[in-house]
Amino acid sequence: MELIVEPEFALPDYKKIASEVVEDDAEKKRIKILENIADATKLTLPQKFVDSEAHHMLHHFQHDLEKAGIKWEQYLEQIKKTEEEMKNEWTESVRARAKRELILSKIAEKENLKSYRDVFEFLEKKD
Repeated sequence: MELIVEPEFALPDYKKIASEVVEDDAEKKRIKILENIADATKLTLPQKFVDSEAHHMLHHFQHDLEKAGIKWEQYLEQIKKTEEEMKNEWTESVRARAKRELILSKIAEKENLKSYRDVFEFLEKKD
């Protein structure tokens, strides 16, 4: 198995971006903060990285179906799609999710935070 290395990238001024978000609902605010930081972050994910993430996502989905008593092949038949079509449909969401997770991890590392919750609490603080 080939080792997949996370891409290097520079974070934008995430504190400034977070401070500019105005939203009363806490969950919506966190989503908007992360979207804005992601939009301002120049990060190209290698295709192997995306493929690996898509494979993991597909595997978890298959496992969830099995726990619900649904066979993967039956599910594909029911929705009239192939496994490859499913992967292709998920590619953009996989890219977005992976980018968000890399950004949160990098902020956590840079600010010496232990969890994504800590990152959001840090970003939501008004200095």
